[in-house]
Amino acid sequence: MLRNQTAPPDACRAELARQAPIRIRQLRREAGYPDERVDCAQVSGVQNVDLANPDADLVLFQAAVCAERADDLRSAAESYERVLAIPRSKLEPRAMGRVGKIYARLERLGEAVDRLASYASRFAGERDARDAAADAIIFGAALGETSTRLDELACIFGDPLLRSRPELRCLATRASWNKCVRE
Repeated sequence: MLRNQTAPPDACRAELARQAPIRIRQLRREAGYPDERVDCAQVSGVQNVDLANPDADLVLFQAAVCAERADDLRSAAESYERVLAIPRSKLEPRAMGRVGKIYARLERLGEAVDRLASYASRFAGERDARDAAADAIIFGAALGETSTRLDELACIFGDPLLRSRPELRCLATRASWNKCVRE
């Protein structure tokens, strides 16, 4: 397990906490996924979907995309969470990343941190894993969270993460922050 040797200074945590509302507004503006091709007229009855059905994850995922398009974020989050409840779903990475962003848009930051941190650490190869890690760190700081999980994210993604997101620059100013140790 990677761990940071020292925590970021309080001034840095305060700066990150100030960034949380800004990032939430950005996520609200960026809402929607134009790459998804879902015919929302064909999606119905998702409350009665049998999770044992081999296509259950696809049906639920499509329902979540449609609910998100309709700005029904609570229904979308519920459908994404049901996708996550299906063992070995191929849509798990996408559902986990999206539900984390939805929780942030709903200002349920504790759940957003959990999902985004899990997504970033479990699916680090996904194209938006770095953004998920940065958002988890920012929202965690806004909540005053000091968990080692957020330290691990900073260690896993390291300098590329800190350089890609200007709001995380305060983390890079501490030389000790970049010294991650393996336990």
